[in-house]
Amino acid sequence: MDDLLAGGGERAALEQRAADFGFNASGAHTVLVVRAERPLRDAGPVQGRVENQVQSRFGRRDVIVATKDGLLVCIFPSRAESPDPAHELAGFLSETATGSWQVGVGRPGSGLGGVVRSYREAREALDLAERLGVADPIVRVDGVMAFRLLAGTRRASPRSCATRSAASTGHVVGRSTSFRRSRPTSPRAGTRRRPLGGSTSPHAP
Repeated sequence: MDDLLAGGGERAALEQRAADFGFNASGAHTVLVVRAERPLRDAGPVQGRVENQVQSRFGRRDVIVATKDGLLVCIFPSRAESPDPAHELAGFLSETATGSWQVGVGRPGSGLGGVVRSYREAREALDLAERLGVADPIVRVDGVMAFRLLAGTRRASPRSCATRSAASTGHVVGRSTSFRRSRPTSPRAGTRRRPLGGSTSPHAP
């Protein structure tokens, strides 16, 4: 599992080892990562129950459910006819896990490199959600892509980042993109307004 997610080792040997477990490493897959209140351990109750539910719903081939660094890692085959694994996994967790949890979803990818990239994206989605205070049960990396790009601009000042982010909406921080009509000036202090009749004195005939 560690070699598969890290992309280390000889490719042919890694693909053969994965095939021995019924996993086609050259196919297209999507990686989901679950973070719970407490670290999840391998062969623990949550991992065991979720694995049984996942295999019952998606089959045993091309599916991996394991733990890494206290997180639950699920690898699903990317098939057009398959149900959305994120929603299915969230349903399983609602029935199995106690306390709060969150699912990070990477983009589908082909081959060993696709698995590694999807895994990193799923973890990155969870990290960004934590920093931004996003409490949604499912966080897809596509949904936080803009924040990832802004976070990667390390040399940009906060003002320039805000300006760049607002450019798509036509608003720039500190400036106005529309013209306002000038307000009529109020009468000077001490100046009496002329009545509608044209006289400045209330006693005028």
